[in-house]
Amino acid sequence: MTNHRSVYYIDLVLFLVLATPGLNHYLLEFVLSFSASDWSAASLSLATPLLGLAGVLGLGLAWIRLASTDSRLIVQTSLLVKLAAAAWLGWLALSGVSVIFAVFAAADLFAASLLILALVR
Repeated sequence: MTNHRSVYYIDLVLFLVLATPGLNHYLLEFVLSFSASDWSAASLSLATPLLGLAGVLGLGLAWIRLASTDSRLIVQTSLLVKLAAAAWLGWLALSGVSVIFAVFAAADLFAASLLILALVR
């Protein structure tokens, strides 16, 4: 069975990509390539640094979770964050920003299920 701490490692890698200048821009272009909307260069130039900031914050929090002794509170907090992220990503997909956000929402729901299993045990 997969250990719930694997969610923290996956978050660490994901947020490292989001926090890395250049990589986050290419990832954003890739995600928006699935969109029916026309994104202007100005929108991308604003979204890329915001994505980088979110990546830095997420990277820091993932690092803290990995460095801390695991506790029920950390798992519960991680679960709430995953559910909130899935809701936001689902809203983005339903709003027509990009259908790939539905895939990201499903991945966060899967991670949430691993965290729920850790709480039930």
